[in-house]
Amino acid sequence: LSCVFSLYNGLHRILVNMRTAHAQRCAALAVAPLRRSGRARTPFSVTAVLQEDPQVQPANAEERLKREAAEAQITRVLGPSINGQQRPPIRHLEYADAHHWYFSYGANMSFSTLHRRDVRVKQRYPCVVVDPSIKLVFQHRGGYSTLQALKRGEAPKYKPYLPHVHGVLYQVNKHDMRKLQKREGGYVLTDVEVETYDGCRTLAKTFVSSSLSLLHNEVTPTEKYMKVLREGAAEQFLDPLYQAFLSSIDTVPSVGLGQEYWDTPAKYIAYCFLCIVALVVVGFFSQQ
Repeated sequence: LSCVFSLYNGLHRILVNMRTAHAQRCAALAVAPLRRSGRARTPFSVTAVLQEDPQVQPANAEERLKREAAEAQITRVLGPSINGQQRPPIRHLEYADAHHWYFSYGANMSFSTLHRRDVRVKQRYPCVVVDPSIKLVFQHRGGYSTLQALKRGEAPKYKPYLPHVHGVLYQVNKHDMRKLQKREGGYVLTDVEVETYDGCRTLAKTFVSSSLSLLHNEVTPTEKYMKVLREGAAEQFLDPLYQAFLSSIDTVPSVGLGQEYWDTPAKYIAYCFLCIVALVVVGFFSQQ
């Protein structure tokens, strides 16, 4: 018993000494002046760094170091991008008469949208549009997106972080392609050359706005629509920088859209048609 009692007293003294030392360290830190870290952090804007032209060299060594540090931090947060990486040799995907290669850059990237439209995909690949002049713009009736080839010197309202438009390449049968055509109001089918992330190229069908459904100016998309695009891009594992670009786009509520969201040639054609019908009806009854 005496040995056990002695062991207990020894452990008790050790615990008391540890608590006393800890309390002294806390008191010393409380009264000590704050010390700044030896490594200074350089603040930067993620959007500003991502929108910089990589062909333009920094003005001096300090600016170059700032850019490299910012790009390294962005890569740690977002993950590696395929932009600038060595690409495999270009191959071409096989084309089957019974199926279509369909490129989606909008709501159809989301699995839930395809399921709601009862479309079954045979194959799917994340890919990019080969032509860098084709940009994603929000100029379709209602604030939806479309693809538009811009001239030299022109830029979309929301400048992308990457030079190419990213999306998903689907292989669907002809029946499912007709289903998509029925659901894409105001869009027309066109051909666009795309390249998958693993270096395969093919000519695919995609939907772009018709001339009657194209707005005069680009608008801010709705929050509901951009949520579907962001979820679809994440589900398809698109490039992290492209997902960051979609997340950076401003949005507006889906209700109470202004007149600029419906300012299309189709609206004025409909007004003219209604006026002609009204004149015919008035003329008919006036003769009676």
